[in-house]
Amino acid sequence: MTRRASARGTWSTLLRLCASLLACSATGCTYVIAAVAVSLSGDGGSSGGSFGAPAPQVTSVSPGEASHMGGVILQVEGLHFSPDSTVVVGDQQASQVTYVDPQTLEVLLPRSAASGPVDLKVANPSGGVGTLGSALVYTNELPSLTATELASPQSGNIVIAFTVSDPESDALDVTLELDAGSGWNAIPASAIVSGAVSSLESSPQAVSHSITFDSSDVFPQQDVDSVRLCLTPIDRTDGEPGTPGVSNAFAIENNVPVQVHLVRPGDDAYRVVLDYRVVNVDSQDAVQVTSLRWHDLKSGQSGPLTVVSGQGLGDVPSSPQGESVRTVWDSLADVGYGNNRLVQVSAERRGGSRPAAAP
Repeated sequence: MTRRASARGTWSTLLRLCASLLACSATGCTYVIAAVAVSLSGDGGSSGGSFGAPAPQVTSVSPGEASHMGGVILQVEGLHFSPDSTVVVGDQQASQVTYVDPQTLEVLLPRSAASGPVDLKVANPSGGVGTLGSALVYTNELPSLTATELASPQSGNIVIAFTVSDPESDALDVTLELDAGSGWNAIPASAIVSGAVSSLESSPQAVSHSITFDSSDVFPQQDVDSVRLCLTPIDRTDGEPGTPGVSNAFAIENNVPVQVHLVRPGDDAYRVVLDYRVVNVDSQDAVQVTSLRWHDLKSGQSGPLTVVSGQGLGDVPSSPQGESVRTVWDSLADVGYGNNRLVQVSAERRGGSRPAAAP
């Protein structure tokens, strides 16, 4: 309302002057009229400005793009700049503005928390603001991740060591995926037992981190021949993924080994009764006895047992509490005659997919 009133007053003055000129033209009067400045807001990126003080105008900014870290010098070109002009880039006020001349400012670019195009505004305390839309594009260089080699096999909690680097030292998030032969699948958050996956520190020289995940959460009581892990860094500045790190292939063995407990047989028996218990935590796993052997500790001779009755090779009963199994061995047929022979008997079994031997 003030601007309209001012404009009406100005136009009214001009009309009165024009009327006076017209009236005097007939009588030969001569008037000397001083120049009258009229300040009206309009297009072209400037607004405001006190009477007689033109608002600044911004016509170009160089360079047109820069890292969101800031710190570079911008050359701002335009009109009507003053020594006390202030500059705002996006939503950040520049801490350093150097006045070169009424058409040029040099501005220290402030850091931005985000990337993308931003406006630039120049304000003169004596009058008005000039704005150049999308004057500058804040850029962001993406991070990279390197995973260290994992030993094989692994079981239970697996520690994944890795390094992350980012040219701008941005905070990073990390996603974890696993491929066991059927494609990449996200590792559930419930499987992460230690280590951070969000707001990780980074630097251009790389920062070391580690995450521990419980493989039995993904593969409960299972063995897997070949597994790979993929860790992808996500730049929190713009949410864009960087270069992922992929681990070497390794095996996971979470199937609890079957236990065989042999009962020491009596001495000096031709037909030796061998009693043993088979304990299997996963009762759904089939258990087989794959080898029954004798070993003469004195002579070093060895060979398979001659089983005359009871359990031989093949499937055997098992349970978490243990199942009793009996095998009768013809030691005379294997070892021959002789007294005070110290003989060791071993049984090898397979449960699930992992074989193991129990003396």
